[in-house]
This record gives sequence, C-alpha cells and structure tokens, in this order.
Amino acid sequence: MNVFDNQYRTYRIILKIVGLWPYDNSIYVRIQRICVLIYFLIGVLVQIFSFVKSEISLRNCIVTFSTTFPTLLFCLRYIYCLTLFSYAKLLFDDICTEEHLLQDTTEIQIQTKYLDISSHIIYIFCWLSFICAAASCIFIVNPVILDVIMPLNKFRLHYSVIFLSNDRRKCIDIFLVLNSIIIFIFGLLSLICSELFTNIVSYYICRQFHIVR
Repeated sequence: MNVFDNQYRTYRIILKIVGLWPYDNSIYVRIQRICVLIYFLIGVLVQIFSFVKSEISLRNCIVTFSTTFPTLLFCLRYIYCLTLFSYAKLLFDDICTEEHLLQDTTEIQIQTKYLDISSHIIYIFCWLSFICAAASCIFIVNPVILDVIMPLNKFRLHYSVIFLSNDRRKCIDIFLVLNSIIIFIFGLLSLICSELFTNIVSYYICRQFHIVR
C-alpha cells in the first residue's frame, strides 16, 4: 500500500497541480513553477503601477494594499514551499518506508489510525478552502456578469482588484476579475500545501511517539 495513493492522495494531487510535488523535477514542472511565480509577481507589479498612476487617496491605498499584500503573501508562501523540497522528500520517504517495515499488528493499527486522522483533516481543510474559494469567486464575478447580462443605468459595486478608476469597459472588468480569481486559486492551493505539510509532520511525530511508548 502506498500512503500517497490512498490516505494522502488528495494532498499529492494538489501538490502536482501547483507544481510542488517534490519528486517531479521535469523541465515542464520547472517551467510551471517559474510561470506561477512570475504570475504572482506580475499581479503585485500591476497593483503598484495602477496605484502610482491613480490619484493618491485613502480609498486607493486601501484597495491597493488589500490586494497587493495577499498576492505577495501567496508568492512568498510558494517560494517557502519550494525551499522545503529536501525536507519533504525525507519525510515522505520515511512515511513510505515505515509502512513496509512495521510487522507488529499493534504498530500497524497505530500507524493506520494516525494516517486516517491526518487524511480526514486534509479532506476537511480542503473542502472548507474550496467552499470559501467558490463563495469568493461568486461574490466577485456576480456584479460583472450582471453588468453584461442585465446592465443598469447606475454602476454596480465591483469587488475586484485594482478597480481604481470608474472609466472602464466591461471586457477590462472581466479580465481583471478572472486574473484575480486565478491568483486567488493558486495562492490558496499554495497555502493548502504548506499548511497540510505541517499537519502531516505533526501526526507523523505523534505516531512515532505512540509507537515507541
């Protein structure tokens, strides 16, 4: 039985989606990682450039900083995940090796128990994150879609990044909304990868202490 094909399969899929699976270092995955980092950085630079070009006001500062800092956080967290590759490989190798070395029935039951608990936490965390992401995307996209389908004489409030000017076309609104959604999704997946790695480490250590005791 391979742990990452069963209990941790969801986690492995998420890692591969964002290019953070430590065992895959092909040229295509490296290009994917570079593209994700560049996309995050472009998002930050566009925010700053738009702020510089716009009128300096409290509203513009709040709009810019409220979108620039999360994007910058996503970028730093993605880089942090890349720096953990060597530790992740050691941990994953130990987890896969341990399940084949254990012979005692009690030890196997302890291992299975902790793996199941850890995998349940992964499922719960992923579902909550995806529900939050879906709700946020609907909240952001809904005003723009309504402007296209049922335009009003008055301006609908748009919840999107970098909307510092009121003189915009609908296609620009749609582009900015889609861009913010992509950044948010990849950033959220990066956060999921790093936080769930902590979950796996914690339960691995707890399992070791329980077996030794």
